[in-house]
Amino acid sequence: MLHQHIKHVDIKYHFLREHIALKEIIIRYVNTKNNVADIFTKALPTPQFSKLHMILRMSVWDST
Repeated sequence: MLHQHIKHVDIKYHFLREHIALKEIIIRYVNTKNNVADIFTKALPTPQFSKLHMILRMSVWDST
């Protein structure tokens, strides 16, 4: 089982390396203050949540 998992990771790793070498994928550093993914993965202070919420242009829907 471990071999299959390692092989899977190895395939993904080489896939990414190839696309990075071809300049099809560019990896950039994103400071946590500007990382919009944080809104989905962390409990954020209200000011940071509001900033990321605005960047994503999310709206609140009333389900009623």
